[in-house]
Amino acid sequence: MSIAWSFKEILVALLLPPGNGLFLIVVAALFRRRRWAFGLAALGTVLLALQSLPPVSNALMASLESRAGPVLQDADGAQAIVVLSGGLDREAPEYGGDTAGERTLLRLRYGAVLAHRFGLPVLVSGGRPQDATRTEAAVMAVVFGLFVGFVIYRSLTLRALFELLIESAETSAVILVVIGLASVFAWATATLGIVDPITKGLVALGGGNSLAVLFILLVFLKIAGMFLDGISIFLIFCPLMIPIATEFNWDLVWFGVMMTYVIALGQFCPPMAVNLMVSCRLTGASMESTVRWVIWLLLFMGLGLVAMIFFPALVLWLPDVLGFM
Repeated sequence: MSIAWSFKEILVALLLPPGNGLFLIVVAALFRRRRWAFGLAALGTVLLALQSLPPVSNALMASLESRAGPVLQDADGAQAIVVLSGGLDREAPEYGGDTAGERTLLRLRYGAVLAHRFGLPVLVSGGRPQDATRTEAAVMAVVFGLFVGFVIYRSLTLRALFELLIESAETSAVILVVIGLASVFAWATATLGIVDPITKGLVALGGGNSLAVLFILLVFLKIAGMFLDGISIFLIFCPLMIPIATEFNWDLVWFGVMMTYVIALGQFCPPMAVNLMVSCRLTGASMESTVRWVIWLLLFMGLGLVAMIFFPALVLWLPDVLGFM
């Protein structure tokens, strides 16, 4: 049983009734000396009461009931049948281990009916196998894609494959050069001993106040995120910022989440807006058309940042519950 599967099960238990209401009450009990604890406990109690009412419980159960989908009469120009996984039955001894769940079998059966009727290839998608890395899952997806392109549709040629490999190599080379130079910079700063003077200077700039120093660091990371990618920022600036976090006794997990959050926020801001450019390219939208929507995203991300600064438990409770702290 993997940690990822355990984490998923815990998260599901917290989000579904009655776990959601009980979770709010437990959090209120842990922080009972805070002003908002009573309101959180009242909210959890009301949530439990509402979910126990027959109309609410029946509506929730109705959304989970299986209903047969419509039987397609024609393929409507479809090129393949994609069957999404519907979950596994874990540790089924009669099958010698994990096996496809009931919902997955229903989907496979319907996919087989459609494949027999329309003569289309069937693609089964369900994520990565247990204990396999994302890289291994990606490699299997590429191999399957090559098989479909060369054998089934015969639309992929060796020349096109060669061009794809060249493009992939160029992209990987750019990323590796950036990471390599960032690693050299991090090594040079540590070897030359300039980390300590910079750390003391930043602490002095904030007047020794932890909140002021944190504000300076977050603004700096926000600006860096507007121009650099996240991996480079971590490689370059972690050796500078970890001593500062240690100086003020900040929890490194909390500070690492803050760094990641602020860098992600910066990567949605001009002039570079790396993440926004990728999103626009994937969706085909123009940068100008996303501005009015991105403003709301940045606003609520900013509110979330403020909440994490003043309530570190929002970040630390889950690692603590899972035993990583």
